[in-house]
Amino acid sequence: MDAVALLGDILAEALRSQIEAPPLSDVEAQQLAAWDLARQLSAVADLSQDTAYTGLCAIPDNMLSLLHSPQGWSALASYVAADHGLGEPSLMPTIH
Repeated sequence: MDAVALLGDILAEALRSQIEAPPLSDVEAQQLAAWDLARQLSAVADLSQDTAYTGLCAIPDNMLSLLHSPQGWSALASYVAADHGLGEPSLMPTIH
């Protein structure tokens, strides 16, 4: 009985911390999106995740808005791949 109560307490605390977590800033959200894009790009192109992320960090500021849509992710993936002399990646991001 104690183990069940303890597990319930752990789950309740974990959920409470998620509910009480402050929202991400725009910069934090863009960093998370860039890391996710880098992860997806490294799975379909001959790039490591770190190299893909570094490539995304080098894009001009006026292209950061492309992180907000699946079409933008495809464009950014193509940009990074071309920057590394690779062909068009077969990245098909979706919104979940």
